[in-house]
Amino acid sequence: MAFIYMVIAHILGDFVFQTKRLVELKAKHQKWLILHSLVQFLLLFILLSLLYPQNLVITAGFSLIIGVFHYCIDLSKILYLKKYKKPYLAFILDQIAHLIVITGIYL
Repeated sequence: MAFIYMVIAHILGDFVFQTKRLVELKAKHQKWLILHSLVQFLLLFILLSLLYPQNLVITAGFSLIIGVFHYCIDLSKILYLKKYKKPYLAFILDQIAHLIVITGIYL
């Protein structure tokens, strides 16, 4: 169940709560990338807290690790797009990287 919550948090953060404008701002200003990563952290923390209310420290730890990885992956995507300008490949690689991290943390 935790894996599903982790994927749901990712989908909410990357597709539901992230606007096209935020994607543009993230590429130009670091503070927006940090904000997006914090949103990902909070979404995951909230969802996992519902599932494991007795383990908030562990939940916060997992959420923080994924938030940091999310930041690194999104930064890598931004740098890749600036150099290669291949948005479809960047999107696919970005999502694969997020799923690998989610799976790795879950396991």
